[in-house]
Amino acid sequence: MNKYEIHDPDEISDVLTFGITDQDCPLGYAKLSNNNGVLELEDLYLYDHTQANSNIARLFKKLLGKKNYRGKRIGTYFLKHIIEFCRNTGAKRINGKASGDIPRLKAWYKSLGFTVDADNNIELFLDD
Repeated sequence: MNKYEIHDPDEISDVLTFGITDQDCPLGYAKLSNNNGVLELEDLYLYDHTQANSNIARLFKKLLGKKNYRGKRIGTYFLKHIIEFCRNTGAKRINGKASGDIPRLKAWYKSLGFTVDADNNIELFLDD
């Protein structure tokens, strides 16, 4: 997975934005809000460049060919990095809400140490 470059936030602030690229091609992003060390995972997304819905997506599709970055464990690599980054900054926990393919996402978040409740809320304590 070393060929992917993760771009961490420049500073710890109220909003933390991460990006991941492959040879300067954006693969996805994550956005977390920071409330005194409790982080809310607002969005974690990997692009599917086979779906060219915008001018920029069509440009990447034309330049790089059709690539779908989902289902290749890149998201796991990305989220593990984010968890470690947040742990190293002294954050206490990460919360969020799973949306989308709920059965798959519940299993995925649990495999990374998160708890998932009946309402699809996720939580990971970082002080372990």
